[in-house]
Amino acid sequence: MPLRSRRRDGTAGSPAWTGCRDAPIERLVANKKRMGWQFPYVSTNGTDFPFDFGLALTEEQGQQIPEVKETIEKPPEWLQF
Repeated sequence: MPLRSRRRDGTAGSPAWTGCRDAPIERLVANKKRMGWQFPYVSTNGTDFPFDFGLALTEEQGQQIPEVKETIEKPPEWLQF
């Protein structure tokens, strides 16, 4: 069954979200095709988009957030390599 959502006006429509990743668009297009994804997928590679919209933090910003700082200094077991 296809994924469906409702728009604010109550009409049926496509999902109101877009996938984004910091990878070259060529890799994203190939992966999208391989996975059979139908939703929009965009590349933020080489842009400040993730930082401008609060999707990513600089190292300095991360150090100012206690939970992020703790995770960096003492990563959970499942995140350790």
